[in-house]
Amino acid sequence: MSFGYKRNKEAVSGGMEFGRGNYFKFPVGKTLIRILPPFNERGVWYKEVNEYFFDGLPLPSGKQLISPRGLNQEQDDPIYRMGGNLYKKGGPENVNNAKKLRSRQRIYVNAVILSSPKPEDVTGKIVTIPLPVKLAKELRDYDVDEANGWADITDIAKGRNFEITREGTKVDDTKYSLKPSQQTLDISAHLKAQGHDLFSQELPDLDKVYTASSTEELQRVVDLIHETGWLDGNAPQGEAPPTGPAPVNNAFTEFAAPRGDGHVQAAEPSAPALDIGEMIKAMAAANTGGGGNVMDFLSKLGVNPAPASPVESAEGTSE
Repeated sequence: MSFGYKRNKEAVSGGMEFGRGNYFKFPVGKTLIRILPPFNERGVWYKEVNEYFFDGLPLPSGKQLISPRGLNQEQDDPIYRMGGNLYKKGGPENVNNAKKLRSRQRIYVNAVILSSPKPEDVTGKIVTIPLPVKLAKELRDYDVDEANGWADITDIAKGRNFEITREGTKVDDTKYSLKPSQQTLDISAHLKAQGHDLFSQELPDLDKVYTASSTEELQRVVDLIHETGWLDGNAPQGEAPPTGPAPVNNAFTEFAAPRGDGHVQAAEPSAPALDIGEMIKAMAAANTGGGGNVMDFLSKLGVNPAPASPVESAEGTSE
């Protein structure tokens, strides 16, 4: 019986640069899962998205914020644009605020839970699981490893189960590890023997479940950020979008200065150096005596001037 789509090895190996109703979060301990076959004609069993998380910002309950980047290249992303503009301005504060606006890469898969310490009864049911990027990449590597006898881990009759172990409960102490079953298993026959019918359940199309938020929705978030002072830590505590496991920072998602064509150009933040000559004129105009110590005067103003480079020194020497 056909279930899902035929796996496409090239599409699986080429991606991952790095239903919402049955959503599973890994509990502490060991969970045995089976990744299910591709949900689309491309033959890929995982869905990559870039999500935004704004703790404390009063957003609608249960609303996910998904960037159109990677999903719809023609759509504007006001949050990403705002972060890019802050980064372009430079300076520690602007760069730090730009980082707060970065999206985080999430990988979603359809799977069946075979055993888990989670109290809810999800055994035998198809669930959508957000995977840490590291685990998703390990699974992808197994899926295309034909040389060592793995490969096609989602095949209903000859696929593999995987044991996922979670340690810790906080962002800074949570660790995941993955262990593949040594033997293949017909997952449909296995579930049927336990009283579960895999084929009677619907395989969610994750391309339809996880779509980009509209430009209007993203712009409303930008407006809320301005209205509440969220970047300054002044926002009232409200409901944040639901999350799965602690979000993983995407090391490849960095803000840079936007170019005119909508793309980004990496740029180092910079701040203009103080014009010492102008400050000397200001000192003279303030009737300080003109012959005083310039550095002392600037210090009284609370200014820490950037020293002149060796090649621009008064002596005209360089080292």
